[in-house]
Amino acid sequence: MTIQKLLELNCQLGESPVWDAERLAICWVDISGQAIHEFNTVSGERQTLLLEQPVGCIALCDSGDFLAALKDEVVRIDRLTGSVQSIVAGPERRLLTNRSNDGKCDARGDSGLEPNH
Repeated sequence: MTIQKLLELNCQLGESPVWDAERLAICWVDISGQAIHEFNTVSGERQTLLLEQPVGCIALCDSGDFLAALKDEVVRIDRLTGSVQSIVAGPERRLLTNRSNDGKCDARGDSGLEPNH
């Protein structure tokens, strides 16, 4: 097996890698850098979405959007525009030093979260 470095990227705290098989891209978060990164393994293109809060983890929605656990809430992020829609308020907002950390959806893609209506 040969290991090849694909890109140079200095994250403050990089975690939560997610493989997007449809786009042939690896996506991950920089918690302290408040960003979601995406690297297309075919084109070599890299995109970064900057957020207003630390982001602990991401999952892919069927639409291709991100479901992201931020410090104070769970949101849906439009991957093309970067617009953020709140889904669930953070369970421990009163604890100022707490934040979301690693998380994943189950094998069916179910996060267990229901949007507020």
